[in-house]
Amino acid sequence: RYLDSLNTEDFDDPQLTLELARAYTKIGDVQGRPYTANLGKSADALDSYQKALSLLEGAVRRDAQNFPLHRELVKTLIRLVAVKARLDGEPDAELAEALRLQTQINGIDGSNPIQNALELADVHIARGDHGQIDAAARIAIYTEALDSLMPFAGQSPEVTHTLTRLNQRLGSNY
Repeated sequence: RYLDSLNTEDFDDPQLTLELARAYTKIGDVQGRPYTANLGKSADALDSYQKALSLLEGAVRRDAQNFPLHRELVKTLIRLVAVKARLDGEPDAELAEALRLQTQINGIDGSNPIQNALELADVHIARGDHGQIDAAARIAIYTEALDSLMPFAGQSPEVTHTLTRLNQRLGSNY
C-alpha cells in the first residue's frame, strides 16, 4: 500500500522512479517469481511487475537517454514474461519488446560490451524458455545467444554462469 501511495505521485526524478520500480519488482519476486522461492501468488506478482513496467515506461519516455532505466525495463519485462507464461498467458508481445529494447540499448550504449552481451543472452533465454515456439526454434535462439556470448568466455563469473545456462538448455532440447 505504501508503494501504491508513492506511485500516485508524479516523479520527475528518474532515480526515484527507478527505485520505486525496483521495489515493485522485488515485491513481485517475493509474490511469485518462477523458479525462485516465493509465496505462490503469481497473479499478484504479475500485477506488481506491471506497476513497475508502467513506471519505467513513463520514465523512459521522459528520459530516453537514461540507459539504467532502459535496462531495468528489459529486466522487468523478462520477469513479467516468466509469470505470464506460468499463468498460461501468451508473452510473445513482451518478448518481442524486450528483444527490441535490448537490441536498441546495445546499439546505442557500447560502454560495457560484456553487460550488453549478458543482458541480450537473458532476453534470448526468456524467448527460448517462454516463447510459443518449437524445439528447433528454441535451439536456434539458444545457439544465437551462446555464439554472441562466447567471445567473453572466462571474463566474468556471470558470463560463465550464463554460458552454463545456455548449454544446459541446448542439451535439454536435443
